[in-house]
Amino acid sequence: MAFGILLSISSTLKPLPYTLRYVWCFAFVLLGIAMIAVLIVLIRKRFVWLLGFAFIIIYLFAAGRGAFTCELNASRLKRVNNFRGKEVIATINDTTYTWDGENVSYDRSNLDYIDYSTLEKVSVTIDGEESSYGLLQCTDSADLALEVYGGATGVFLILSPEGEKNENG
Repeated sequence: MAFGILLSISSTLKPLPYTLRYVWCFAFVLLGIAMIAVLIVLIRKRFVWLLGFAFIIIYLFAAGRGAFTCELNASRLKRVNNFRGKEVIATINDTTYTWDGENVSYDRSNLDYIDYSTLEKVSVTIDGEESSYGLLQCTDSADLALEVYGGATGVFLILSPEGEKNENG
């Protein structure tokens, strides 16, 4: 269980350079320490090994989920951090879309692919340099999503039409 606590600490530290929203995952470290303390207090009891085994199983699932969440989001935040402070602009025909530097989505379910064959002009620039990242249309707004990573869930920068304030995030 001590090894699991070390893994929990390691996983929780990974997203913290980008955001403090995952500090709550240190609760799994405290849970592990509490479980060890209970086992130490009950060390002389007859079936303490059974309780220890149950604690290990519980900790594996509880802390494992927390560690997975922190690891996944650290990876996502690292990818998004590559675009922070950069000017991200997409132009479709005569409409310009910009990224506010914050609005991001990891959910592909509300996005549709754009049919480029029906468009006259499509361009994406990052700090003035042409980019080949794909654009998707948000189905619930006039925003576009720039797919910067196409993994299992994807990482999408949400671009709003110039002059409009984004209401998604």
